[in-house]
Amino acid sequence: MPNVDWTNQLESVIRQFVKEKLELIMREEIKHFLEIEQAGTPNMRNGYYQRNLDTQYGRIEGFLVPRDRNREFQTQLFAPYQCQTGWLEEAFKAVYPKADMQRCVVHKNPQHAPSCSEKDQFEVAEDLKLIYRAPNKEMALQMFQQFESKWSSKYPREVQSWANELDVLLTFMDDPSSIRSVIYTTNAIERTIKEIRKRLKPMNSLSSLEAAEKVVYLTIQDFNEKWAGRKLRGFAEAHEALQRMFEERYC
Repeated sequence: MPNVDWTNQLESVIRQFVKEKLELIMREEIKHFLEIEQAGTPNMRNGYYQRNLDTQYGRIEGFLVPRDRNREFQTQLFAPYQCQTGWLEEAFKAVYPKADMQRCVVHKNPQHAPSCSEKDQFEVAEDLKLIYRAPNKEMALQMFQQFESKWSSKYPREVQSWANELDVLLTFMDDPSSIRSVIYTTNAIERTIKEIRKRLKPMNSLSSLEAAEKVVYLTIQDFNEKWAGRKLRGFAEAHEALQRMFEERYC
């Protein structure tokens, strides 16, 4: 396939993967709904209806949502008329309900800088640092209140955006301090994706999409081998605390 934009191809693969997994989750949802919540009633499955879902990888077309004869089933993945959703987080929580969600603070910070006036951009960024570099969550919340009081009249949309996502932006504050600087950002994931794209870009022609998937798979396997013996900064010090946290959560 000559002159293929492999970035678009990779995103297409991701969209298909997300579509299949979310549809699987909803099939399990309606199965539980009918067998447990609707047990003893004549209600039953009644095919599917189609939805389009906007995601960060583009629109998923023809998303199959199961329905019941009485039209009482409602998936927990999105609201009935919601066209955009935090689909990835919701899908993940549906599979791993005890997992923590952390959105990337580093990406959230520059996201709003261009919308501020040039003379305020540096000061806004520095005030945001006081929030996510605070020594604990209590102090981080106090810093946000100060940030809100200072900037909400001038930049209400930007401040409200932080307020709406504050819980998932500060999740990392519940973890040991030695690893917080590692887990509040997705830079490591971004670097991995960048490396995959770099390896695909020189390949002007591959026989099929499966061939591209194989390249991605082998690249990730290579990373796994390189990282197998490594420990990220701070995790050695945090090992015992993390072990206690997860034993309390899952045992």
